[in-house]
Amino acid sequence: MKINVTVTPDQQPPLADYEHVFIQNLSQVPDASCEEVLCQNVLDMVQNRQDALNLVHSKVKRGGKLVIGDLDLMTFATGIVTGDLTEAQACEVIAKSVSMQSVSAAIKSLQGLGLRVVNKKLNNSYYLIEGVRE
Repeated sequence: MKINVTVTPDQQPPLADYEHVFIQNLSQVPDASCEEVLCQNVLDMVQNRQDALNLVHSKVKRGGKLVIGDLDLMTFATGIVTGDLTEAQACEVIAKSVSMQSVSAAIKSLQGLGLRVVNKKLNNSYYLIEGVRE
């Protein structure tokens, strides 16, 4: 099973081959049952990032992938300081986010769960990290 975890119904369009699951309903998915879990733009929007990450991780079976993607705090802050982001753009992002994390901290979080990081990308202020559960 492949799942795409979101916080709100309008967060992302449905993805082919992925079952859409709201984070608040994730406990209904059996542990270690997913070959792939996508978790994009979710961890920045929850009250307790580590609890949410632990829950998402618990759904990944051995050999399966967990892909997380969110805003990189360091690149975002740099964009504000350099003027690449307007004040209005920065306020819009901050209003939607409960917590932010740097890409290096996100990698450490996945490694702390025992995942092997096999891919990482940074596009503007957005990171995407893929970890494999061994």
